[in-house]
Amino acid sequence: MGLKIILLFLSYAFFIYAPDVYSLKYCNYIFILFLITVIPFIVQTSKNKNYFNFHLFFLLSIFFTNFAYPLFIYPFNPEYFSVFSFGFNQNIITKATALSQLAVSSYVFGVSISTNKNKKRKEILYVFSKGLEIFTINIALFFSFIFCAYVIYTAFNNSNEEVLNTQIVSVTIVFLVIAILISLLNNKHELYRSPLKALLRNKKLLATCILILLSSIWFGDRGPAIQVFFIGMYFYVTYIKKISLKTLLMLVVFGMFILTMISYTRGTNSNLRSGSLSGTVSEAYNQMTSFNTFWDYGMDLIGTNRNLFIAMELKEREGLLYGSSYFPVIFSPIPGLPYFITTSIFNNTPDELSTAYIITDYTGIKDWGMGTNSVGDIYMNFGTLGVIILFYLFGYYIHKLSVQRDIYSILAYALFFGLVIYYPRASLLDQLTLIIRAIIILYVMLRISGNPRKIIK
Repeated sequence: MGLKIILLFLSYAFFIYAPDVYSLKYCNYIFILFLITVIPFIVQTSKNKNYFNFHLFFLLSIFFTNFAYPLFIYPFNPEYFSVFSFGFNQNIITKATALSQLAVSSYVFGVSISTNKNKKRKEILYVFSKGLEIFTINIALFFSFIFCAYVIYTAFNNSNEEVLNTQIVSVTIVFLVIAILISLLNNKHELYRSPLKALLRNKKLLATCILILLSSIWFGDRGPAIQVFFIGMYFYVTYIKKISLKTLLMLVVFGMFILTMISYTRGTNSNLRSGSLSGTVSEAYNQMTSFNTFWDYGMDLIGTNRNLFIAMELKEREGLLYGSSYFPVIFSPIPGLPYFITTSIFNNTPDELSTAYIITDYTGIKDWGMGTNSVGDIYMNFGTLGVIILFYLFGYYIHKLSVQRDIYSILAYALFFGLVIYYPRASLLDQLTLIIRAIIILYVMLRISGNPRKIIK
């Protein structure tokens, strides 16, 4: 604990004294501090062969999002990725990298505090009615068919659309997670004895996962596929069997290949919607063999580093947003209310209050959403203190949820895990609305069907 406090103060000092010009030497010092902070932490959180954990993927994504460009790309080719050709204040790079390290240290410190406060939890054994289990599986399958039909309709009626409607995706994912959760908790002993047999017996649940995965990959939107993969793997390693480090590395490599294949073929005539699987794979292979560096595989994450630079520039020029970007989240449990409140008070829609919209508008490219950056998003709203506090709280509650055994905590953590690699390039509160609604849906389901019997061991 003492070391983590020292690392947090060191990170703050590095940020305070960061030069107002780009300095590769200073960035290298920051990176050394990043490694000293992260490596022992990852080793600690991966004990007992718990390699597939939230912290590993979150910090790996932060590395690509906020550290790769200033250290390994900018010194050799500042416009290697086209997004950086739109221009930004290059003197901010060093300060932004130091701010990212401060966020990382705050996150690690938050997890550590939560770990020290965590007492050994008693195991809770839930017993649901078979009728509720069958109902949740059937409703998840139903929504997967709706999702599949929506994907096909959109693909053939709006060929230029590359991102699926988030509301439809969210509803489908929520019912899938609830169905998996209830089925797993109801059949834990069978899964321990014969996991493969238990999984194959639940054909409807498998079909639901496969439909969502294949539909989103075919469409060219990686988001739903990423969510289903991470949620499925979280449940697998938590309730069925841990995976080896070798298997984890193989999954990471395979996943990067699939995601890069989709990224480089969507919008072309060689995508899965317009061509054959062999043609898409062949085009992706040709694209990837022409890569100049390994960093091409992380293009989508690395490109959002520019959003951090713009966010810091906007904050210094125009002042703080004082949380207006997060205001709609307060009213998010009631559909339509965030829009009504924000248009009444701010005369802006919830989307127009988001830092992603502000950064895109500042860049001047209306047809190309620039997105945001988790560190920049908080910095624009609450400054340096906000980055420290919110990343600390994020780490604290992520770990707290990961060790809780009640059904609502497991549901929330699974939904957080689904977008683990997405958070560094988004707002940390992006998933909060979905989680609140998911908890309400599960609560209503359990109340209507009769609360589950709980056995505390």
